[in-house]
This record gives sequence, C-alpha cells and structure tokens, in this order.
Amino acid sequence: LSNSNMNYINTLANLANIRLVTCDFSSALSILEPIIEISEKKTDKDYAFEDAYASVLNSLAYCNKQLVSMEEAEKLYLKVLSIRKKYEEIDKKSYLVILNNLGGLYTEKKAHATAFFYLEKAKSVFDELKNEDKDPLYYANIISHLGLIHLDNKKYKEAIKLFDQALDIREFYLNERHIDCASSLSNLTKVHIMMGEFKGALTYCKKVITILEDKLPLYELEAKEMIDTHELLIEILKE
Repeated sequence: LSNSNMNYINTLANLANIRLVTCDFSSALSILEPIIEISEKKTDKDYAFEDAYASVLNSLAYCNKQLVSMEEAEKLYLKVLSIRKKYEEIDKKSYLVILNNLGGLYTEKKAHATAFFYLEKAKSVFDELKNEDKDPLYYANIISHLGLIHLDNKKYKEAIKLFDQALDIREFYLNERHIDCASSLSNLTKVHIMMGEFKGALTYCKKVITILEDKLPLYELEAKEMIDTHELLIEILKE
C-alpha cells in the first residue's frame, strides 16, 4: 500500500470512529468494511500496520456485536487476538483490551466458561502492566463482565461486590453522570431485582434514568427500557 492509500485508510478510520461515538453502527460498518478489503492486500505487514489493522478489526467487531451479528463479531475479535498476542510483549495494553472484549462477548453469549477464561487472563495481564500503564477503567470493565457472569449464575453477593467496585472506579475517574456509570447502576438494578430487593433496585434505576435522560436521543431505547423498569418497580412496591 502506498502512503496515499494509508492516508486514505486513516481518514476512513477516523470517520468510522465518529460514527461509533454517535452509535451509528450501520454507517460505521459500511465505512470499515472497505478498509479491511484494502488492508488485506498488503503483503509486508510490520507492527505499525498490524496495530492499525487490528484497531480497525476491533471496531468492525464492535459494530457487528451491536447489530446482533455475534458470530461475525467473534470471528473478528479472534483475528484481533491473534495479532495482539503476537505483539504482547511490546503492547500489553492492547492485548488486555482484546481479552476483555472477548470476555464480554462470551458473557453476552452465556458461554460462561470461555468468558471466564478470557477475563481471568485479562486480569492477569493487568497485574503485569507497569504502574503507569494500569488504567483503572480497564479493570472496571473486566470486573463488570465478571459480575455479569456471577449474576447469570445467581451468585448475587459476588456480583454486587464487583458491580459496586466498578461503579466506584468509574465515578472517581470519569464522573457520576458518565454513560459507563449508568451501565454499572443498571447492573446493580438488575441484581437487586433478581434478589427481590425492589426498593434498592428502584434507587439505582432512578439514577440510571437521570443519566440517560441527559443523553437523549442517543440512548433513547435504553432510557425507555429503564423507565418501563421504574414503573414496574413502583407497581410492585405498591402491592
């Protein structure tokens, strides 16, 4: 690939990232797919190229996951893993990210044993990072996925412990109205509902709605779902 082609690819990748930020996954997908086509024609692949290529593959996998193409997302994430594993010693952070992404995907697929394998590996890699490279938000993502596994397995106390820990990290390093905090609060809503602790669930649910309403129309579907949950909890508590 010529430098002009690489510049073209970088421009497309930046445009796709804008689409991802606005949750326009279909548009991002249509931009990313041609990048893969062009990139796969390159024969002499050095670290810089493969690093950029893996990032595009990762974004493409994320788009597929959001559009409920889980099988395609899995294939793409595994491609990323093969690249990141090759350069693990010089870029542990990127290796950690793909391990967490795979752990999250398998958690959603309810493939708990596989998810647990990748997430525990991610935790191990996190521990190996130099202190200056240890981003607590990476750790929050890992333990959030582990919490979801515990939730699915009805290990509620373990799930709450991890969800609380992730929330504390996110509120400290982001802010209390960040969308990732809403995710943690939503997880806490779910686990309290599963435990039959509806007053606690209602408290968390209200906080989620407050955050999501600030981010409309971007998270309109999520807000509607939480409002429906809020109304249901009110009805339950009236009985």
